[in-house]
Amino acid sequence: MRQAANSKSRPNRPIDANRWDSVLRILKLAILIPALALQCIAAGDFRSAEAASPKAAPAPRAQNTVYEITQDKGYRFERGGWIYVHLEGSPHDIGYQHGYLLAPEIADAFGALRLEMTQDKGYRFDRGGWIYVHLEGSPHDIGYQHGYLLAPEISDAFATVRLEATHNSRRDWEFFRRAAREMLWPKIDPEYQAELRGIVDGLQANNTKPDLDCVVALNAFQELPDYYVPWLKSQT
Repeated sequence: MRQAANSKSRPNRPIDANRWDSVLRILKLAILIPALALQCIAAGDFRSAEAASPKAAPAPRAQNTVYEITQDKGYRFERGGWIYVHLEGSPHDIGYQHGYLLAPEIADAFGALRLEMTQDKGYRFDRGGWIYVHLEGSPHDIGYQHGYLLAPEISDAFATVRLEATHNSRRDWEFFRRAAREMLWPKIDPEYQAELRGIVDGLQANNTKPDLDCVVALNAFQELPDYYVPWLKSQT
């Protein structure tokens, strides 16, 4: 009874969204204002020094440093195995200087990607054990690039899925092809149908055999053997 008499319960107050927004704004300002202040101080120090000695000669550049100038603003130099680049001007000027000054390095990096092109849009490259693929265009174009560029990997995945699905379900592969054709395909949106057709066209263009029914069944490698087959067994 004493504990109950001395204790005071606080009513549950709903969270005020506007109040929290104000708190968050204050926190953001608390973070941004010091950073902006430091930038202003640095700029002010620079301008003050410049005003104090307007006729002072510019600081000499480091010796044994080779500068390559473009548009009298951007330059690069190498020191200690590192490449230093200064870019200045409009966005176009900065981009121009970037491309001009780093052209050899950009060309080497682009060549190291070992791009394999198709339709002038899609490409793939390998790096660090990963395969990167860029697909672009209409749904059919994206599917074609997908099938063509990844034909070896899709072929390996198809062989693995086919073996596992038929072994675990005790059904032949034609069962999965028929389920893909009669049950799944009619419910797929036209956009994805076009992409799946493009995948098949790209596979065949790269001498890989899976047809449309196989590709649809491959995309349902979990749904058909793990869900549809057990459900079908429960109905009989």
